[in-house]
Amino acid sequence: MSTIYLNDMGLCCSLGNDPKTVFGELISDKPNYNCRVEPLVSGKSTQFFYVKDSQELTLESLSEGWRSRNNYLSAIAIAQFKDQVETYKNKYGSDRIAVVVGTSTSGISAYEQEIIERKNSQLEDYNYSLQQIGNTGEFIKNHLQLDGVAYTVSTACSSGAKAMMEGCRLINAGLADACIVGGSDSYAKLTLNGFDSLEAVSMERTNPFSTNRKGINIGEASALFLISKEKGSIAIAGYGESSDGYHISSPDPTAQGPAMALNKAMTMANIKPEDIGYINLHGTGTKKNDSMEAKLVSDFFSNKTPVSSTKPLTGHTLGAAGALEVAFCSLLIGKENEHKKLPIHFWDQQPDEAIAPVQFVSSTTTLHKKYIMSNSFAFGGNNASVILERVE
Repeated sequence: MSTIYLNDMGLCCSLGNDPKTVFGELISDKPNYNCRVEPLVSGKSTQFFYVKDSQELTLESLSEGWRSRNNYLSAIAIAQFKDQVETYKNKYGSDRIAVVVGTSTSGISAYEQEIIERKNSQLEDYNYSLQQIGNTGEFIKNHLQLDGVAYTVSTACSSGAKAMMEGCRLINAGLADACIVGGSDSYAKLTLNGFDSLEAVSMERTNPFSTNRKGINIGEASALFLISKEKGSIAIAGYGESSDGYHISSPDPTAQGPAMALNKAMTMANIKPEDIGYINLHGTGTKKNDSMEAKLVSDFFSNKTPVSSTKPLTGHTLGAAGALEVAFCSLLIGKENEHKKLPIHFWDQQPDEAIAPVQFVSSTTTLHKKYIMSNSFAFGGNNASVILERVE
């Protein structure tokens, strides 16, 4: 099995609409992010982390039939590496570049908007394909004028990470020479109110691992990568996934499923826990996830590896989260990070004594190793772990 490399990427999230801007805010002691108060059907409200619209691209500029918020965010990310895709098309052919993308909302917000605008009117002329889960992958293929394999992964919060793994497998199986992988998820009232009905939404900014944690905030984002066997400065050293099916929404408190994913990733990378220089936690700020994840990290890494959750800066971007947080990791081990800074764990510093202790990143923590890990643990026990390596 050949090593697959991250050759290029594009992203947008609450921290910014390009890697340079996002990186600057990610490692800042006082990061700026786009966040608004969003009302809920229950009468409560929550924080929503949104993507600021691009000045160069509008929703209306997308081809007719593809105009959804999800596709718009994907287009913002694609624009950042479109030239490199064209280079690869000329080299390999448009039929040899695949697309695998993760999402959970797809274009459902477009349908919500139609209902609001038309009220009780019939929606006979509405393009229902916009809200199909597979629409995002098909849009990217159409937008880039590709002819290869294209499909969408939807395993809730691990979708973006699992899409990356799928892309690696397609390349190693000889079904593609390069692949667009990642995740996109966008604002949807259905999602916000659905999580509120589960009593999982925090009215305040999420506070992962605190004894005062009250749940998640939702965010939107797109993070897409161009990957191939062509050697680059960052390698996908290892990945692992598992589906433990413990519960439809609660993680297994023993962390057996997530542990299996971590083990597979480290076995593929042929490294030991002490080789990992930083872990981007799933860190949702919910009682059960944080308790399970603290146990997992403590068991594996003996409370020595620096960790943080970046969701207080982006919200939980659901199907995009796994890809977005891998993108963060790639920025952290890239050449841009000359001072080896890591994203601070933003919380109220009130630890929950009932859960295992972990070593949170502070303003003085720096990165000293070439391997970095990102973990995503989704509803239904869909677990994913990705390890990146700085190629020296």
